Amino acid sequence: MADQEDGSSQADPAAGTASRQRAARKDTLFTADPLYIDGRQRYQCKAGRGGPTTAGNSGAARILIGGNANLLWTGILVTTWCVFHSLFVTHWWDRLVRRRLPRTHPLARLVYVVFSTLSFLGMTAWIRTLDDRLLWAWPGPWAVLRWAGLGAAFLCFWLGMRAYDNRTFLGLSQLRAWLRGRPAPEPPFRRTGVLGTIRHPWYTGSLLFFVFCLPVTDVNLVWRGVFFLYTLIGAELEERKLLRDLGPAYAAYRRQVPRFFPRLKRPGRRGGSG
Repeated sequence: MADQEDGSSQADPAAGTASRQRAARKDTLFTADPLYIDGRQRYQCKAGRGGPTTAGNSGAARILIGGNANLLWTGILVTTWCVFHSLFVTHWWDRLVRRRLPRTHPLARLVYVVFSTLSFLGMTAWIRTLDDRLLWAWPGPWAVLRWAGLGAAFLCFWLGMRAYDNRTFLGLSQLRAWLRGRPAPEPPFRRTGVLGTIRHPWYTGSLLFFVFCLPVTDVNLVWRGVFFLYTLIGAELEERKLLRDLGPAYAAYRRQVPRFFPRLKRPGRRGGSG
């Protein structure tokens, strides 16, 4: 029997090597298993039974090194996009465009929307090509919370779309005025609909979306975090800009209407800060 085993090992050395490699992988402290979610390959890390081995950890090490680079570049790219997305709506940039391109200045908003949309789509397309590790898949009853959060997010988007002047927001009103040789209309200050309950329904929807969208991976955890912070910072910057543009009217609006979430009313209490 022993001679037969030795003979089979010598006759098929590749099988013996593969068997030893499988045994080494089982004893590693850290392994990376591919998972498939929404048709995409992801990696889930788990603990092994034994100590680390060089052969078993080499694949996991390559995944970790490549994954860290993916996280770094994702953070850099998304942060850069956020910086320029805010820069191009500042008073400084508006004055620069008005001074350099006075005739086509009314088109600045439309160009900004097109550029932001195309660059965002390109960025997300690149991010989707990255390998990522699954961290949290919203299992069991957590899925109910996730879908409730997404439902609230899309409700905020829909209510905001009904309340805002979408033509002015997209730059279409400015384009029509420019084609007719008229001055660009001033953006209206509205307090109707959901804007009488919260000041920034689209920002509220964005915050909820970044928390509850998709199974959580290491890559999307980075861009979720960057966009979440950017939404908070962007809301503050926009508030300061609106205070300069609208003055006391917006200051009074801030005192009466909260920023992101509806205020719980208490009997005998009115007003408050946002």
